[in-house]
Amino acid sequence: MQRPGFSFARPRGLFFLDRVLSSRSSLWVVGDRRLILVGLLLVCAILFGPQSARADRPLSPGETTHTLGAAELSILRDPSRSLTIDTVASNAYAAKFQPANRGLNFGYTNDAIWIRVTLSRDRLAFTDWLIRYNTSYIDDFRFYMPNAAGFRELQAGDQFPYRVREYLHRTPVFPVTLNYDKPNIFYIRLQGDSTLTGSLLLYTPDAFLQGIQLENLLIGGLLALALLTTLVNLNSFFWSRNRQFLGLSGLGVMLIAGSMAQLGLWSQLIFKETPFVGDTLVPWTVGLFVASVLWVFRKPLAIATHYPRLDRVLAAMSVLAVLAPTTRYVGIYAIVGGPYIMMALISGVSIISWVAYKNFRVGVEGAGYFLLGFLIFSVSYFIAPMIALGWIAPIPFYEYVWIAGTVSFLFLAYQGAISEVRSAIVERRRSEVMAQNALSLANQEQSLRKEQTVFFAGVAHDLRTPLAAISMGLTNLGRDVGPQSPQAQERIERLRVTSKRMADMIERHLQLQRLTHADFQLSRQLVNPHELAMHALAVVEDAWPMRRFENRFEPPTAPLVSLDGELIELALVNLLSNAAKYSPDHAPVELVVQAGRGVVLFCVSDYGSGVPTEEVGRLFEIYWRSQSSRSEAGKEGFGIGLAMVRRIAELHGGKASYRRVVRDGRQASEFAIEVPLAGNSG
Repeated sequence: MQRPGFSFARPRGLFFLDRVLSSRSSLWVVGDRRLILVGLLLVCAILFGPQSARADRPLSPGETTHTLGAAELSILRDPSRSLTIDTVASNAYAAKFQPANRGLNFGYTNDAIWIRVTLSRDRLAFTDWLIRYNTSYIDDFRFYMPNAAGFRELQAGDQFPYRVREYLHRTPVFPVTLNYDKPNIFYIRLQGDSTLTGSLLLYTPDAFLQGIQLENLLIGGLLALALLTTLVNLNSFFWSRNRQFLGLSGLGVMLIAGSMAQLGLWSQLIFKETPFVGDTLVPWTVGLFVASVLWVFRKPLAIATHYPRLDRVLAAMSVLAVLAPTTRYVGIYAIVGGPYIMMALISGVSIISWVAYKNFRVGVEGAGYFLLGFLIFSVSYFIAPMIALGWIAPIPFYEYVWIAGTVSFLFLAYQGAISEVRSAIVERRRSEVMAQNALSLANQEQSLRKEQTVFFAGVAHDLRTPLAAISMGLTNLGRDVGPQSPQAQERIERLRVTSKRMADMIERHLQLQRLTHADFQLSRQLVNPHELAMHALAVVEDAWPMRRFENRFEPPTAPLVSLDGELIELALVNLLSNAAKYSPDHAPVELVVQAGRGVVLFCVSDYGSGVPTEEVGRLFEIYWRSQSSRSEAGKEGFGIGLAMVRRIAELHGGKASYRRVVRDGRQASEFAIEVPLAGNSG
């Protein structure tokens, strides 16, 4: 999808994929449920679809690969881990072996597992074979081959040096020679604290060599893709500084380290003489990888923001996954630590996938990539843990399913993160353009404001002179003409009041223009707030001789504070005048001054009808007047006084406020100016 601000070329297929997955296009609004269904069908196909044949029959001519089935395998559990080959191979124990009807699905267990293998072949079938247990992290694997003295013991597993293996491969592999004229019986003993689930396979040497070559190619390719994806994410982090990419690259490192441990490559390639290192890496890399999965995807999916409880659950699960391998040192890893890690992986991936789906549903940028990646990721990470727990039988190449799923997810997660980063870059560029436009508008506004100030000052000067002449002329007219009829006197008085209102309006406009100027500076002096209040009260009492005013000072004495006394007095005069104008005739106007707790608070209260709730938000806006005040005759105003009060309070670092309160059982309107005392002295 072409986005503003980008001109680089991308393949058309990626454009289409980006459009489909990075946002909720119309196609995916209809098809998101189909996506879930496809994922579920894929899981069912892998779990219950065609698997390798279980050839419970003699080895036939021309057969080169054979998966051992229930008729060829029987199982004996040894909870005490004390039985020996001579004991289990005796006639007394022959009946204690049970057919492997569920396959070799042992899961995590502290028991030692004995497997009796019974093989037969046709006369023309191959004689020399390799028997392989396709799990690499068995601690103690012993293969017993009958000979003249009884049984020959061959060893493999993480508790033995790599050089003692009969066949130097990452999984236990042993050569066997099969007779055709009688059943061939072998015994295997498994012991460990990781999962013991696996399957036994027979290969001819040539078939095994070909299979190993294909297997190595597959492993190398998957690890190379994991490394490439890790490097791409790391490079993306360096140029974008987006931590999502750092988390994805860290997850890639854990994937590579964990894959090599789980596949036995650390022991095969590096720690050949120190088996305990490779053995230790298995549980720790699993625990750290699961913790990384749960931790890394909390951020790009914004789980902490939208689902804080789930985020805390995932964080706790991550910490426990890191600590789970320590249970190995107290002998309970097989029954506590290992199963917990697998269950945490299943439940954690389920939670993450659900959140990815919810994000996709609401159209989060890049959520489609994350959702598709999590579907693939979930399939692979449901299969591997369930096999490890012994819930389902192993499937071909199950050891690689989770690696392929993670690599696929890392690629899709990278695409999702890139989509999100691109969106953020576009948004940032848009914000930069908007900021530049806003700065340009601010400069224009400042220039216009200066021009407006100059213009209005000139207009005010030009208006003051004729208004003064009109006012003086009306006064002289009333004196010169002598007593007149009441109608004439009323008209002259109305003209005088109108001219005074116009003069007041001009004066208030000039005062507000002066206060809103960018370079306006307060003229602070140490003043007594009580004296300021009394001066303002005296001015208003002269203008409203019929109104009753009350005052109260808390405490009775106040320290000197640093204020612009002229402006504070102007603000109080405005508030007191408004209160006198809108208060009922019989009700008092109250002025309260409180000094303490770091502020000086001037409160003016009246018992008028107040301001409607829906209009309170606009109360201190310039030129705005309440609908009720506009409708009351004789109470005209300009909408300037309260705007001036707020500006004076802000210039002092304080604020102006209004609230409706109850005083002596009556509703009252309270206007307040709160001025902080920080930096004042008295």
